[in-house]
Amino acid sequence: MKKPAVLVTGATGFVGRYVVPALADAGYPVVVLARQPLRTRRRGIQIIQADLSSPRSLARHARPLRRCEIVVHLAANVPRNPQEDAAIEYSFDKGLMQTRNLLEVVKPRQIIFGSTIDVYGPALHLPIPESHPLSPQSYYAAAKVAAEGLLTAWTARHGVALTILRFAHVYGSGDTSQKVIPRTIAAILGDEVPVLQGGGKDTRDYVYAADVAEGVLAAVRRGVPGVFNMGSGRETSVRGAVREVVKASGRSITPRIVASDRPVTRLFLSMHRAQSALRFRPTTSLTDGVRETVRLFRPTVVCDLDGTLLDVRRRYFEVYCDLAPTKRLISAERYWSLKRRGYSDRKIVALTVDDARALAAYDRKRLRVIESARYLKLDTLVPGAEAVLADLAKRFNLVIITARQEHRRLLEQLDALGISRHFAAILSTGLASGEQITIKKTRLIRTLDVPVAAMIGDAASDIEIARRVCASSIAATYGIRTRAMLAKAKPDHFVNSIKVFPKLVDQIAGPRRALWPLEWAETQHDTR
Repeated sequence: MKKPAVLVTGATGFVGRYVVPALADAGYPVVVLARQPLRTRRRGIQIIQADLSSPRSLARHARPLRRCEIVVHLAANVPRNPQEDAAIEYSFDKGLMQTRNLLEVVKPRQIIFGSTIDVYGPALHLPIPESHPLSPQSYYAAAKVAAEGLLTAWTARHGVALTILRFAHVYGSGDTSQKVIPRTIAAILGDEVPVLQGGGKDTRDYVYAADVAEGVLAAVRRGVPGVFNMGSGRETSVRGAVREVVKASGRSITPRIVASDRPVTRLFLSMHRAQSALRFRPTTSLTDGVRETVRLFRPTVVCDLDGTLLDVRRRYFEVYCDLAPTKRLISAERYWSLKRRGYSDRKIVALTVDDARALAAYDRKRLRVIESARYLKLDTLVPGAEAVLADLAKRFNLVIITARQEHRRLLEQLDALGISRHFAAILSTGLASGEQITIKKTRLIRTLDVPVAAMIGDAASDIEIARRVCASSIAATYGIRTRAMLAKAKPDHFVNSIKVFPKLVDQIAGPRRALWPLEWAETQHDTR
């Protein structure tokens, strides 16, 4: 039986980026509404570029939007400070306008709306049931209450099922808000001491984002109308959550306690109705969820090895001199001038050797000895590399990716150079060449199962790989290749010295940067 198409708004937001792949993996055709130009390689996901704030923009796509039988409305305008007067316009006016615009163009049989625990306000009794009076304490929460009311009236009038999901305190990778868990992780990764207001005695209901996505999927599958809490159903103190973050980070840090005269607040949701009607029960413990969040929150930076971190010029030239079947050897200066322009060793040898069999023999011999201990010992670290790697490893997961055949010898070389301890992963392609290298490097990086915040390499193929793995930012170093050659591949940044790596990486991949790359889509680059 063919499953109905599901339209998702807010798909590129924190919760939405978990919901879209969960729906697609379950076999639902997913239509994503996004303001920015995106493209996807995932089957079953269609991306429509439109702005919820613009009725005209939505009207242009009315036909595919009206084919969606289910709408998951997650779009929200979350202000930096929910109490500021500017939040009235940002969250309340704009949020309601977007919901109204959406309702004018869609014709679904069910709407699933993402609301929040904040609509309840101070808890009158615990755990908080769906029947608890609504008493929003911020403009953002008030906007959610108003949207719930608008949707209730509209769906009743049009005979559409409405499912309201009130999310608890959702956490997970990709959250860059100032909530307790992401704020604490960012502080620890930035070598800062986390702060506990009032000793962290307040309690909250922390629920992992992947569990929330499963809850949305349950609402889609069951099609049951009504209001449902979406949390863990467990009460955890803020101090306890911070303790879990510290433990997962592996650091020995004691949070700084700041006194507060504000009364202690307790909040956690009753999950009885969701468990009964939706058959939804969260499965991720706070310990496991925080551990995974810390792992993914720490940005991953992928670096090419040869030419980027290692000076391989002496090794490559020595192999050429020892194996080239000619006495008419070119100078080192000429050799590297050609290499920087993209010449392969075979092409360089062919300048003075006109014998196909001799060239083929040269290729085989070079492949056999290029990674032998005799030649590998000629490699040296690029000046300043050790200090740079030690600095970056404090804040980032560093990953090496290289087209080496012998992984054991690679590890031995990095150990001998004293830099292997700085890397979270060391990846090598094995025997490969040409497009095979690009394909294998891409697959290896994807096996890490983490978003790539930045990738640094010295070849056009590295830039292509970075795009395939949806790296947030791509930097090219032109120590071996010319800048003119690399410019054709359109990297985001150029690096002419490894000493500028830390400043650049902090700028483009720091823990407090924008949301992580989407697992199911990438931003379209202007290739004109």
